Amino acid sequence: MDLNNNVMPPQMPPQPQPQPQPQQSQPQNSSSSVGLVLGVIILLAVIAFGAFYFWNQRQSDQLDATNAQVAPDDTSSIEADLNSTDIESVDAELNAS
Repeated sequence: MDLNNNVMPPQMPPQPQPQPQPQQSQPQNSSSSVGLVLGVIILLAVIAFGAFYFWNQRQSDQLDATNAQVAPDDTSSIEADLNSTDIESVDAELNAS
């Protein structure tokens, strides 16, 4: 006869359930607000840098266009401009209006 069949297996005592700890919302809010403020500052810095870059490029393009339009100031160029001007038709245009 087997005596082990009549013995009950040892029962495990119930394990206590871990109690959920109340979450501390204060540190999470302060760290998330610091991250938010830092993100906004970085975003504004990038926008300001981009605006400055494009404004500087626009100024440079306008300066290049102005320099390209400047007529040469040597005497031969001025004399050629004066010779090509039709002075006779100026009076006719003034009298017509």
